[in-house]
Order: sequence, then structure tokens, then C-alpha cells
Amino acid sequence: MSDGFQIIVDDKRVVEALASLREHTQNLRPLMGGIGTVMIRSVHQNFEAQGRPSRWKPRSVKTMMSYEEHAVQQARRTKKHQNAKTPATKAKLESQAVTKMCGNLILQRSGALKQKIILGEVTNHSVEIGSSLPYARIHQLGGTIGAHTVRARRKRALLIPTQNGYIFRKEAHIPQIKIPARPYLVLQQHDLDVIAAMAVDYLERGAIG
Repeated sequence: MSDGFQIIVDDKRVVEALASLREHTQNLRPLMGGIGTVMIRSVHQNFEAQGRPSRWKPRSVKTMMSYEEHAVQQARRTKKHQNAKTPATKAKLESQAVTKMCGNLILQRSGALKQKIILGEVTNHSVEIGSSLPYARIHQLGGTIGAHTVRARRKRALLIPTQNGYIFRKEAHIPQIKIPARPYLVLQQHDLDVIAAMAVDYLERGAIG
């Protein structure tokens, strides 16, 4: 502007601080990677809490009964059970198997879903986390699984989900079933506060140089 004035800063420390800040704002990948780590840790805590801030829908009674049956069948196929000398010993082994299976947290029967929550693409402006497991989406959002046929391959029999619980089959036609939404990819307010503090700290360190 012709009627304005211009201030030129030639202080070395100020110039270096501005240059460092500019470099930091042009390279946000380290910050985004750190944010991704916070997100994954929060998701793991969602699994442990069985849903946050609202708890997930519990397993149905019929599902629990089918879990018990499956646990008993698995126990009876073990050598330890087959070699047991008394009915009491066999019953104890079956009871232990039931306790172990039914004691698993929701969405953690095998632990694969929780373990497969990984850091995806990290760019200068965003970070992604998620899972490539085929059933990850429906557990997050809920939905209906269409009718399909499944076959046992590596195992002697399959534990097949149905509308009324589970069944054991070498091969079975499965009708449509509804899966309740159990959102695990959810951040809490505390996580957002941590992320905001991380962003401020990153920029401050850039200004300091």
C-alpha cells in the first residue's frame, strides 16, 4: 500500500523460528502418525470396555447356549478328555472349556478383530486406521448377512450362526441373520483433547526450532 509502512525483521532467531514453523506446517506426517497411534490405543480400550461411551448389545441367551454346546464338543474331541478315566473328570474338562469360551469378551472370541486394527495411509493432512477383515464393517455398523452356504475345510465341523443361535454342520445353508451394530471405531472426548494438545505441541516445537 502506498500510504502504509513496512517492517522488516532481520533478527536471526525470529527468521529461523519462522522458517522452522513453516517447515513443520508443510510436513505434518509425524503429527498424523502420532494421532493414528492415539486412535488405535483408544479403539483397543473400546474393546476392553465392551463399548464406549455406551456398552455394546450383549450376546443373546441362545448365542450363549450355542457357545456352551460348541465348547463341550471341542472338549470332547481332545485327547485329554478321551483319556479321562472318570465321568467327573470329563465333566470338569467340559466345564472349564465352557467357562473359557463364554468368558471371552464380545468381538474377541479369537482376538483377530482387535489385533487387526492397524494404521493405514498417513498423509500430510490425514491418517487412517481400520481393519481389512471381511467382517469388520458389519460389526461396526450392523446389518444383515444374506443367505449363503458354508463348508467345513480345516475343521471337522463349523459353528454356524443362525437367527436362533448356532448349529454344527459340515456344510450348511445359512438364512439371513441380523448383526447388531457394536461400534468400536469410536473416539472419546479425552482422545480429541489429547489430539488437540499434540497439534499445539507440534507447532510450538516447530516455532522453537
